[in-house]
Amino acid sequence: MHAAGTSRRASGQVIGETSRQSSLNPDANEFNPGQTPEDSRTMFLTFSLGHPLSRDEIIDFFTSNRGEVVQNVFIERTQPGKDPQFGRIVFTNSLVIPIILNGQTKAKFMVNRKHLWARIYVPRRRVAGSLVNGVETLEMI
Repeated sequence: MHAAGTSRRASGQVIGETSRQSSLNPDANEFNPGQTPEDSRTMFLTFSLGHPLSRDEIIDFFTSNRGEVVQNVFIERTQPGKDPQFGRIVFTNSLVIPIILNGQTKAKFMVNRKHLWARIYVPRRRVAGSLVNGVETLEMI
């Protein structure tokens, strides 16, 4: 007979000992694969010059193709008379991104007869409250 908390290989060798008490945190949040920090659930979007997409167009497009997967969309804030050229989309689950990219580094879509390019979002380092390359021009509109 072997001691409690151990297991025995077919050869009869006793392997490992396990504690009867768990070291897991009983107050920890439930593990949900795909539920990750926002940056890892985000894609960078670009529009063709002069053919921007609205926040609603982007949400409608991804919702109609993938279901309720969009958490938020941010579009470049521009000066009056200038069209936005980029934005970000945050999904509810990081597992959506590989499906959208379909094995590629970027994906191109036609949304309401306008081009939309999507790629994995790579956050920039912040310096003194602004982004290094001045991209802190995104806001939810």
